[in-house]
Amino acid sequence: MPTLTATYASPTANPYTIARTLAEISDKSAALAELRGVVVELQSEVNTYLTAKMEEEKGGSGGETVEEERYGEEEVEEGDDEGDVKGGVAVK
Repeated sequence: MPTLTATYASPTANPYTIARTLAEISDKSAALAELRGVVVELQSEVNTYLTAKMEEEKGGSGGETVEEERYGEEEVEEGDDEGDVKGGVAVK
């Protein structure tokens, strides 16, 4: 029997592998329909796993990480000799 396997590898965690056995179907359309369904199942399971890992990395508090809190903010250096800095824009 053919098997569809998905593996998520991360430098900070052990690999996560899930597999589903596919039925041997001689009709091409029916085989593709089954494959499509199994791919959706695997995708859902991987998404659930990754969501849990993200929550675990946040500390399970449901709060934002520092990186998320500062998303889109511009780093502004103070004491620039070029002029004053207001709202992330140098004023000369």
